[in-house]
Amino acid sequence: MAKRVSILDQHKKPSSARVRVAVRLRPYMEKEDEKAPAACVRGLDSQSLEIVNWRNQLETMQYQFDAFYGDSATQREIYMGSVCHILPHLLIGQNASVFAYGPTGAGKLTPCWGTPVSLA
Repeated sequence: MAKRVSILDQHKKPSSARVRVAVRLRPYMEKEDEKAPAACVRGLDSQSLEIVNWRNQLETMQYQFDAFYGDSATQREIYMGSVCHILPHLLIGQNASVFAYGPTGAGKLTPCWGTPVSLA
């Protein structure tokens, strides 16, 4: 479950739910936006991120998820933290799904399929 974190609720953890939301931050590429001083999305901890508005620091927003993976997270870390617990449910006949969402070319299939080197 994802939620926007208010200043008053910053230390509360999301409740357990049938739907879990995990976010993976892809590496920042400086050539994408040469005007921005740095990446506008940054991880705060293993469940939270913030989106910075460089024009107005008061508009910086914090969000909390069931899991947050930074740009250095490996496929194995993501699998072990957010996917492997689904497999036992599948094996006993329950339905389950892992849904990847993001813009075209953002690398959604790489975490699923890996590269020949990472699969070795």
